[in-house]
Order: sequence, then C-alpha cells, then structure tokens
Amino acid sequence: MTIQSATRTNAEIKVRGRNRVARILTVDELNHISITVHNSRQNIDLALHELLALGFRASEVAGARHGVGNTVILAVPKDSPHRGSLCPVKPIVLRSAEFSNAIPGAFLFPCRGGRGHLDIVRIARIFHRWVIRAGLSNQGVTLLSFRRSVSAHKFINAASSLPDNMQIEVYSK
Repeated sequence: MTIQSATRTNAEIKVRGRNRVARILTVDELNHISITVHNSRQNIDLALHELLALGFRASEVAGARHGVGNTVILAVPKDSPHRGSLCPVKPIVLRSAEFSNAIPGAFLFPCRGGRGHLDIVRIARIFHRWVIRAGLSNQGVTLLSFRRSVSAHKFINAASSLPDNMQIEVYSK
C-alpha cells in the first residue's frame, strides 16, 4: 500500500484477507482532535492526548506513573520481551499538563476506585469521545489509525527536511 492511497479523505478501511489496513488521518483531522482536547481543559485529557500524540501505544500509556516534576514514566506492556528484565525507563516530560502536587510513583491515569490504572478499553472510550466531539465519528478514526497517522506525518516531515540531493519521493506509486 502506498502512502498516496492511505491519505485519501474518505473513511473506508481496506480489508485484505484477514488484515485491516487503517487509513492515515489528514493533518486537519489531527488538528480537530487536538483542538477538541485542548478545549476540554482537563489535565488528564491533555496528558493522555500528549502521550498518544507522541506515538506511544495505549498499553504503554495506561500504566504510566508520575515521575519527579512533570515527568512521566511509561509502563512496559505485559507482552514485551523486556518484561521482568532490566529495561530502560522512558521518562517523558509533559508540556501541557501540570501535576505539581502529584506523588511520584502514583498512576498518572488512575481508575475510579484509585486502586489501579485505566485499562486500554477505557482509554479507547476517552479517545472515541474526543473523536465524536471533533465531528469525525463516522470516518473510521481509531487509536491505531491515530498512532499510525502521527508516525506517518513525522516520517513525511523528516523526509521533506532532507537536502535536495537526498530527497525521498514519498508519494510515488
């Protein structure tokens, strides 16, 4: 599948055999979601959007813990090969949300009971709420398409910033 066929504006999702190919969201669609989240002005929504917009998986974000200051330590997914071994910790500094009174080591996104963290299903529901508020509800926007779109746009921006003699033709068939 070429990048060109993935950036179409219609909302169809191609199905090839058993694999579904998620479409790439346009920059305008990503901006609509960002504006919706920033208009909510809730620290948890802002932090969740910021981590998802960096390209992290929902499983990594779900078990995130507070670090020192505005840093966040992401969780290692259960199916990771590094689970149970020494793995580099990923401290991320949040720009848009302040958690100055947070206890280091506490969950960034606690569940309602406060005993654990939000699960992936709840994060997907929060994301779906953003999509509905942004007016993109019938366009096949999922967490997977959002993460792939963020990665694709980072790749396109990186390719366009190369010198002219090293340019990569991104939209070729």
